[in-house]
This record gives sequence, C-alpha cells and structure tokens, in this order.
Amino acid sequence: MPDTRSSKSHQQSPTEWRRRDEIARENLMRRLSETGEKERIMRSLRSKLIECGWRDEMKDLSKDAIRNRGLTKITVDELVSEILPRGRAAVPEDVKRFLLEGVRDFVKRDGVGSGGRQGGGAAEFYDRLGNITTPFVFSA
Repeated sequence: MPDTRSSKSHQQSPTEWRRRDEIARENLMRRLSETGEKERIMRSLRSKLIECGWRDEMKDLSKDAIRNRGLTKITVDELVSEILPRGRAAVPEDVKRFLLEGVRDFVKRDGVGSGGRQGGGAAEFYDRLGNITTPFVFSA
C-alpha cells in the first residue's frame, strides 16, 4: 500500500485556503489603492455600468422601493439591503469580465503576491479571483 502521508501534508484545509485568499486579497487591494489603479478601474467600471444602463436600472429600482414603502418609512440601510443583491446580480457578464481582466492585468504588471512579496500563494487566489469580483466591484 503506497504511503499517502506526504501528499496529504501538501493539501490545505478550506480554512487555510480562505486565510491565504484573505491575505492575497488584502495585498491586492492595498497595491491597487497605493498605485491609484483602484480609482482608475472604478472610473472605468462606472462608465461601463452607465453605458449598459445598469445605473438607470438601479435608480428605477430604488425609486420603486421608495414609492412602495414610503419616503419616510424606508432608511438608507434598508434601501441598500433591498437593492444591493439585485444590483450585483444585474451586472452584465461582459462588465464583470472587463473588471476581472483589469485586475488580472494589474496583477501581471505589478507582480502582486509573486516571489518574495508578502502573502505568497497568490497564484491560486488569482485563479479563483472571479469569486471576489462582485464584492470588489461594490467595495468603497
């Protein structure tokens, strides 16, 4: 019977993967902010969302929610809670791809998480980067 202990020692638990992803994401967000790339990507993203009509759709959803619940009976937090999931789901796939490509291009240019930089293991994180695209889109 083959000894599988050595191969198991290289496997990571889901908790370890999440922690590595957190570190890689923190490093990525820090570098995006430090270099001004985050602001550039956000400007481009806003433009794309306006072009595709997403912004107007969200405005209409917000107006409907306010009309249905009453201006004085809905808080900003309640409005955001109601609209946010629908807004995330309504982002067109081509806009999500555009955002993901922009971040991946930055990672290639900047070398975030590669070699000796803090938070190594970024390659695996970037392979799964699509999982954080939507939260990234809407984070301040």
